[in-house]
Amino acid sequence: MQEHAAALGEEVRAIVGALDSAGVRWALLRGEHDAIVDGIRKGDAATTEQAVLVNWRNAAERLSVVIARLGERGTW
Repeated sequence: MQEHAAALGEEVRAIVGALDSAGVRWALLRGEHDAIVDGIRKGDAATTEQAVLVNWRNAAERLSVVIARLGERGTW
């Protein structure tokens, strides 16, 4: 992950910086997403990876509740 973060780090930081400098606020970047963005801004691959894993696990749990309630739809 460290190698990938190093390669992508500058590009991602540039994008985040451009968004910040343009005054763009993302309403969804709260809670779990804030931890991901903070890790990216700091260039901390381990923290970012952990935050992404937490987000994915929580998203999977939220999705499983919806699937249990509404049923599975579509095919893979």
